[in-house]
Amino acid sequence: MKKLISLFLAALMLVGITTAMAETFEMNEENFLAEQGPVWFYRYYSEEEDAIKDLNLVAEWGVNWQFSATPQADEVYHSLCEWDGIQAMPGTWLGKQVDMLLVFAAPKDGKVTIAPMSFVIKDDGNEWEPYKVQIQKFDAATQEVTNLLGEDWQLTPYDTEAIELEVKAGDELRFVVRSTGSGGAAVSVMPVITYAE
Repeated sequence: MKKLISLFLAALMLVGITTAMAETFEMNEENFLAEQGPVWFYRYYSEEEDAIKDLNLVAEWGVNWQFSATPQADEVYHSLCEWDGIQAMPGTWLGKQVDMLLVFAAPKDGKVTIAPMSFVIKDDGNEWEPYKVQIQKFDAATQEVTNLLGEDWQLTPYDTEAIELEVKAGDELRFVVRSTGSGGAAVSVMPVITYAE
């Protein structure tokens, strides 16, 4: 009996050590911050400029990251914001796409799992056409971008399965949302990324 109890306690300690060694990075209201980094970044891709840039914090609206530095003056509200969860609101500018990117910058080398997640348009009382989504891996060493959800865009609502992959420090996992019109809808973007040790 003592041997059985000892084995049981040893197993519990092993589980505790394994759990303690795994590190999780979750995007939610608590971790959606009014500053860029150290692992989560709030960006956009502009088809007009063919470039990825940081969004602008509009502090008077709380933690609200906007494409426009003066959204009220421009009346352009493409953004990442907290609205019953973290929402991406892409659109167009000068007739070109403006994609919203929630970016995870890997702080270290290792094997990570992106937990299953749902890209769903928020029910705001309006009817919206499906939006397009991707999860991209940007390899910092080779500068290559791989779409982890297949070769093309997926349409909302879209539920992912768990995705396991190796990352190096500085690699990026990009959660990308693109509108299918001029914009207006909000798409839930709340990934959970865990390192396996």
